Amino acid sequence: MAKLLIALFLMFLSFFNMAAHGAQVPESGRWRPQDMDPRIAPGSGFRLLPLSDEMTKAKLIPDGVTGAGDPPCDDTSACTFDLFSFKGEAFDLNQRERKNILFIAGGPGQFVEENESFNAALNALAAGVDVNGRHNILYFHVRGAGRSPIDPNNQKDRFLRARFVVEDIELLRKRILVDKPWDAIYAHSWGTVVAQLYAAKYGTKKNPSGEFPMVKSLILSGPVVRNRPETLNARIDMTISNLGKIYNYYRPNGDCTFPVGALYLKDRIADFATNPQGFGREDLDETDNLCFVGKERIPEITKTVKNILTDLEKDYGSLDFVIENFEALEKDRVFTAQFKSPLEFFVALRGLQLSGAPAQNGLVFTEDTKNMINNALVVAYYLSPALPQNLERRQCESNEQFMPGVRAGMRKKYCDRLMVVKKKFLGAESPLSGKLESRRDKYVFGVYDGVARWVFNMLDVEQGCFTGLDLKNFANARSSSTDKKKHVREIAKKIGIVPKERVCGWSPGGKNAHSVPTLILKGTADAIVAGCQAEDWYNDGLKGERVLLEFPGVGHDMSIGNQRIGSAPLDQTQSFADVIEQFIVMAQTQQQSQFVSKVKPKLEFLKAEEKKPGPSCNPLQPID
Repeated sequence: MAKLLIALFLMFLSFFNMAAHGAQVPESGRWRPQDMDPRIAPGSGFRLLPLSDEMTKAKLIPDGVTGAGDPPCDDTSACTFDLFSFKGEAFDLNQRERKNILFIAGGPGQFVEENESFNAALNALAAGVDVNGRHNILYFHVRGAGRSPIDPNNQKDRFLRARFVVEDIELLRKRILVDKPWDAIYAHSWGTVVAQLYAAKYGTKKNPSGEFPMVKSLILSGPVVRNRPETLNARIDMTISNLGKIYNYYRPNGDCTFPVGALYLKDRIADFATNPQGFGREDLDETDNLCFVGKERIPEITKTVKNILTDLEKDYGSLDFVIENFEALEKDRVFTAQFKSPLEFFVALRGLQLSGAPAQNGLVFTEDTKNMINNALVVAYYLSPALPQNLERRQCESNEQFMPGVRAGMRKKYCDRLMVVKKKFLGAESPLSGKLESRRDKYVFGVYDGVARWVFNMLDVEQGCFTGLDLKNFANARSSSTDKKKHVREIAKKIGIVPKERVCGWSPGGKNAHSVPTLILKGTADAIVAGCQAEDWYNDGLKGERVLLEFPGVGHDMSIGNQRIGSAPLDQTQSFADVIEQFIVMAQTQQQSQFVSKVKPKLEFLKAEEKKPGPSCNPLQPID
């Protein structure tokens, strides 16, 4: 208690001194507490959490790291932060047979809720389905996110770089594992950037921390690359392809009928069940059927969506940016004249980018089905030419024009579902709020690690690179009421600038390449990594043993674990975890060459395949 009171006093004194001596920066140069942890209520000030064993004192500039820009940071309290980490279920270092696995979340800036997990597969690795305790999983909140906040002054943004997170991870290893290495690092999306840099530095026998490698294997889920500009168009094309597949899959063969309980899906859904037996998942019903969207309308809808996505990326940065700043954009006459749809429409489009699409040769689950149909239903509704243009007052129009061939009772059920989905998309249960995220980290890491596409779209730069000065010039350029980029400029003004820092689109190759055994997990319907990104990792970023596994129809969240536990003869969640576990074990015994044959039955059950991409992968090849 005494420590907590002292910490509270020191924090208050720090902020008082800043204000008293004129050091407090203007609002545009300062991040809010909720910009780092959305769980903090606006206006409540920085939440000071109790000191605990889960906190590690870390330096903003770790020892031996350079290139943070001026001014340098010293060893005072202003240049340190509390790095938060927590242990997964049944964590026990005394159990020698267990593997020690670190998880790095994506985003950038996403973090896992304390005492929770990223996905069902990690839960299975931590505890298993039928046993108490399996492997040790460690989670942490990246600097500037969640319970690892840093000084809100945007001058400290210079310390938000993936290469600094690498040193935070090494600090956690020394503190928690002491003289042991990570048996594996499991990284997702942007987290793969950090994992790659860590492996390049600490995955060799001669590394700054000692004689032996500090990480023995990597699991990379949905790895990203940004040095190919074509990947933006590839993302849009795959989003459109996914939407078309959803409309064509979720409809009975033959006439447009609405069987009770969506029985037509019985042979298409891996965890189909007429009686969920209390598993807590939504059951399938008659509205899980999109046959009223006539096949002749599908090309029209997908063409319109492609035009919308193309225009948004060009003028407003990204779908994510539009959703996050929609309150301001809906007051902008230039924006509303071009895009007439409400917020839930854009949330649905973003959901399509993340959720994947059903595949005839893949696994399709009930929860994913619900999400995909919700997104496609909202898109079809708001692009219906039969609807009125008064979007602010619009309610579901359960008329024959929107749902041809659907009886009145069923039209009402669809309208009821639309209203529920709208409330979900706009509320706390939004599919975009499912993962906690630091807004500050998303923009700062995204820009300076070279993974945010919007900055390359907005800046007129050559050779795919820019400097901090380029970003500053863009932010401060003269703007007008008709400037479509003015909203993005306001965000750019909040990001701390290091004028001479040069940033290029992220590539895992060159000096970042390494020889640590690596397993790449890719969903074939993952629009975020479309355009040969996983293949570029395989070919350019890895010099040692590596395996690329493709999962048909899976999106960016790699949702192999979304089904009801125990609903199949062999549980898919546990099988997915077993594949990961087997790679970690065989990487340590140098038996990676036998890995695929060892897990072949499980891969067949998961409908997954090994791919060995050649060097000539075409990022713009047509999508089926």
